[in-house]
Amino acid sequence: MRHRQLGRSGLTVSIAGLGCNNFGASVGGRLDLKKTRALVDAALDSGITLFDTANTYGDRGGRSAVADATSPHQIRADAAGGSGS
Repeated sequence: MRHRQLGRSGLTVSIAGLGCNNFGASVGGRLDLKKTRALVDAALDSGITLFDTANTYGDRGGRSAVADATSPHQIRADAAGGSGS
């Protein structure tokens, strides 16, 4: 997987990212924590290091689920802000 700088944030991320608006919940067809962990593990194994947990996703964004799923990998979780508009 290739990586590049994310704007002027100082972060280096994979050129492919994983959208996470369906992560972390088991209602409404959303992914439960076990499935979220499996997807995050597969993404990390593929070299993906960019996880989109935008503010516009609200509570469904799965930020805590992604943080929980990445913690065993001992990777640093950074946030790059956006306007959400």
